[in-house]
Amino acid sequence: MAQGHSPRHRLYAKLVLSKNGEKDYLPVTSADREAYQAACDRLSGLNPTVPHVEIMPGVNTQQVLNYGYRFWDEMFNQRQLLALTILASGIQQLPACPERDALMVLFSGVLEFNNMFASYKGEGTGAVRHMFAHHILKPERTPIEANLWGTSKSSGAFSTLFESRLLRALHYKEAPFEIAVNQQNGKKAGRKVYGLSPAIAAHIVDRFPSDGLSKGAVYLSCGSSTHTDLPDGSVDLVVTDPPFFDNVHYVVSRGELVRTEASTLVVGYQFNLLSNELSTSVVPNPHSGRQHLFPVVPCSTRTWTRCFDGTFKCAVIRDLPPLPARSPAPGRRPVAC
Repeated sequence: MAQGHSPRHRLYAKLVLSKNGEKDYLPVTSADREAYQAACDRLSGLNPTVPHVEIMPGVNTQQVLNYGYRFWDEMFNQRQLLALTILASGIQQLPACPERDALMVLFSGVLEFNNMFASYKGEGTGAVRHMFAHHILKPERTPIEANLWGTSKSSGAFSTLFESRLLRALHYKEAPFEIAVNQQNGKKAGRKVYGLSPAIAAHIVDRFPSDGLSKGAVYLSCGSSTHTDLPDGSVDLVVTDPPFFDNVHYVVSRGELVRTEASTLVVGYQFNLLSNELSTSVVPNPHSGRQHLFPVVPCSTRTWTRCFDGTFKCAVIRDLPPLPARSPAPGRRPVAC
């Protein structure tokens, strides 16, 4: 249990990367301790606006409260806060643009690996285990202070995550691929297949144009689907993956999908940054218990492409068992799954 404060740490060893690329563990020297103190003094002189948010009691947060942590910024040492402050300030000084937004998202990923809850995945490997690796908030007995900017041998650093996450996403955007499974020597192996999808690029609009979407444009709306500005007859394909588990009841029988409407409707979400809790706003569903029947016609991506002619209405429901092909009943539109 806590002794009135969060755990204290002592710098006692360092991992050194030599010019020939080899790693070596060495004891710290007085110069190392002086360098750390200099970083502490510099942070104090900058007096940056570090978020100082209290940790509220909760299922997982109680774990760190038991160790004496009271604020989220206590999970970082002073040198980490200094390095993160300098990096965040440099990104914020860039002109406002999507590239800056992408770097800020990358910065949030760096936080996972550069705190006093990070540790080694294995002695001598240099790979950093981020603080959420075990899905718990438990302090490490021997945490590591990783290199924030990183080297060619680092993991979880800004420069390495820039390559493994951001550049990787950009490469996929320019040349999307699917994974094919091959059999090699009795074992399954993955193979990237290019050319099935065009490059991901589109002009994004925040409201549906009165004259319809232009070719290559994307209408992106974040809000309740109970009220939209989509005109009738403008939707060709509906793809959904609702995270409701068994709260919404779907039944498949005799080639038909049956959806029973719930007693309430979720119309909004509120996230409390202080308590780290997500709450919902619900209203009674006037159509509670009503059943909707849809004939199910299995089809592939190629089938969707042929049917996507501006008049065909199709919905995609995930995680359903495959059913034999069946012609839809008169007056009903088919569902692809």
